[in-house]
Amino acid sequence: MGMTRKQKEAEIIALGERFANDEVVVVAEYSGLTVKELEAFRGLLRAEGASFKVTKNTLAKIAIKGTKFEAIEDMFSVRSVLQHRKTPSPLPALRKNLQRAMKILKSLGVL
Repeated sequence: MGMTRKQKEAEIIALGERFANDEVVVVAEYSGLTVKELEAFRGLLRAEGASFKVTKNTLAKIAIKGTKFEAIEDMFSVRSVLQHRKTPSPLPALRKNLQRAMKILKSLGVL
């Protein structure tokens, strides 16, 4: 069953708050990955204080408007996941895990 209009509106608000408050957003394609691989990636991010969310592209495109990440709107065209982090520059902290994680996901963009 799909999302109701009310659920979609709530999701747009939640995504908009993330885009407004986060310092780093990674959009990545996840097609072809197993649930086990996605869970492994989620665990790597969680260990570094980041979060991971599979999202509907249309809702993300609406939510990103008017935020500092609006320039990446066009990246929401494939099966996308978002990696969020409230503190800036997670890349040094995640370098070891990112090398492992990038074997799992094909990164489409980082801001």
